[in-house]
Amino acid sequence: MKFFKFLAKCILFLVLAFLIYYYWYAHGEYANGENGKFKLRVGQTAFFKLHHNGSTGYQEFWINDSLATAVELVRTSTNIPFWNWFKNGAGGLQTFHFKAIKAGIDTVKIAAGSPAYWHPEGYTYKDTPVVINTFVFKVE
Repeated sequence: MKFFKFLAKCILFLVLAFLIYYYWYAHGEYANGENGKFKLRVGQTAFFKLHHNGSTGYQEFWINDSLATAVELVRTSTNIPFWNWFKNGAGGLQTFHFKAIKAGIDTVKIAAGSPAYWHPEGYTYKDTPVVINTFVFKVE
């Protein structure tokens, strides 16, 4: 009887751990074409996550970064869920972290495109980037 209680507790712990991990992994996730709005104070940071699959050769880029005055991109990171660790070509989520630097309103446009489009040497082909998400940051 003690063994079954211990086994039930272990199973419950594993299920809760998986649900917490999945919530953390998917928190802040936006689908392609989905837009978002953020309201920040100066010094605060915000993030959003987009689907990313590095094996395709395409990347997500912030295409209008030269126009931004209220926010700056602090860092990006890519997270692959543990259920995709050993799968070839499986994607994950790319997280973009933005920091509010001064009051104003900025529109951040994220596009997907080939790295060759952005490469200064320019390879023999060019892919036109496609805007996939737009985010509005209102900084007070």
